[in-house]
Amino acid sequence: MIDKEFIKRKKGDDKDENNWLTSYGDMMTLILGFFVIIVAVSKIDPMKFELVAQSMNQAMDHKAAVERVSLDKLVDQVNQVINDEQMQDVVDVSVTPRGVEVSARGRILFPSGSSNLLRTAAPMLGKLANIIKETPYNIAVEGHTDDVPISGELARYYPSNWELSAARAASVLRYFIGEGIDAKRMQAVGYADTKNIVPNDSEDNRARNRRVSVVFLVF
Repeated sequence: MIDKEFIKRKKGDDKDENNWLTSYGDMMTLILGFFVIIVAVSKIDPMKFELVAQSMNQAMDHKAAVERVSLDKLVDQVNQVINDEQMQDVVDVSVTPRGVEVSARGRILFPSGSSNLLRTAAPMLGKLANIIKETPYNIAVEGHTDDVPISGELARYYPSNWELSAARAASVLRYFIGEGIDAKRMQAVGYADTKNIVPNDSEDNRARNRRVSVVFLVF
């Protein structure tokens, strides 16, 4: 005689054993969606990439993620500092594939041929430091020069533009550390004249190439 209760329990057990298929299917759907997104953003648009990242975090319920600061808000904050200090002609802010880059002409930060910060640079750098403290992003400080070789007495201290650009980046980094920013969040790099933004074919262009960039490494 067939035990109907046994058959009923058996069918229930089979149903429970197959529950893993639901979780497996959800996981495969997420993985497929992830690769579709990767293909869709193969040409990186920082704004779109940020929106995708936020959506993925919400979908995965990633509660442990550090609170992010939107790129729009970050750019607005930096532009406010530039406007307050009336430095619109000598400081630029832009969104790059790495994040938000703040680029300041060398002459507003340093005396000619020196890596010692000018006192007049402190208000702008201080406000920038406050913004850095409010964000979770790591920071790259990058020094750049024009293509004019170091010569004369100055060469005793900076044998080439590599040393000068690196020393200037380090000076800005040390200022930020003095403002209470964790040194582990930052890096200093000197690029000499290898990453010019315009050709070194005029004094004005060379002045634009002599700069220090502070990059919020969002990506």
